[in-house]
Amino acid sequence: NINNEVITRLDKWSKKILAPMWDKNYDLFRHYGWLDEESIKSLKELKSFPFPFNIFAPFVVLMSVWLSYAKTFMYNVSSDIRRKLNTEYNPEDAAPSSLIPAAFIAPEKTTEIRQIIRNQGFSEEQIDLMFLSMYRMYDENVVRNLYLRGVLSEEGLYERMRELGYTDTRIKEMVQGWPVIPNVADLFHLVAKEAFEPDMIEHYGYADEFPEDQVKWLKMQGLSREWALKFWYAHWDTPSIQHGFEMLHRQDP
Repeated sequence: NINNEVITRLDKWSKKILAPMWDKNYDLFRHYGWLDEESIKSLKELKSFPFPFNIFAPFVVLMSVWLSYAKTFMYNVSSDIRRKLNTEYNPEDAAPSSLIPAAFIAPEKTTEIRQIIRNQGFSEEQIDLMFLSMYRMYDENVVRNLYLRGVLSEEGLYERMRELGYTDTRIKEMVQGWPVIPNVADLFHLVAKEAFEPDMIEHYGYADEFPEDQVKWLKMQGLSREWALKFWYAHWDTPSIQHGFEMLHRQDP
């Protein structure tokens, strides 16, 4: 009973004396812009906690806010001291991601760079993996060009694309999009030039003199022989009506 009475009195005392004190601190935090309204509203609910949490919880929160302010304040006002000490003692090491590219540019610095990274607590195995991860890979466009030009075999193609993180299924899908298809303007031009009409092609000899030896170079750019033929059919200039009349008048009687 005595214990219950003591607890009851302490609870009443905390609500009468401490609660208003907490509220004053919250108002101060609001005034200085340290906490927003939503945060203050949530913190005020700590007063409704059962004893003794209604005493300790607000106290811990308030001390944390004040300490955070003091820590941040001291960090900023001590910037000159921090700069001076940093200049004298150079406590910071460059990140491995910044150092490793320097080893590629200046290989003679590799031993020094590896030592700096070791000083940061990395093992030799981890450093090797870091170097491996920093090697530049071909991008998709370079892989495409090398494959179309015969520099990469199909096996080499898959190997390079896997290095970029593609699965075999996605690689197979991507390769199907590499051959060149004429754009809309070119397609309409080919239609207008009768490149899709076999009878007209044969009648006017549009396929004559097709430069077959150029096909290999066109394929290296992704253009198939079939599309190369279509462009060849369309490259001829059809005689105009005026030209037709001139040829008619100049024929032998």
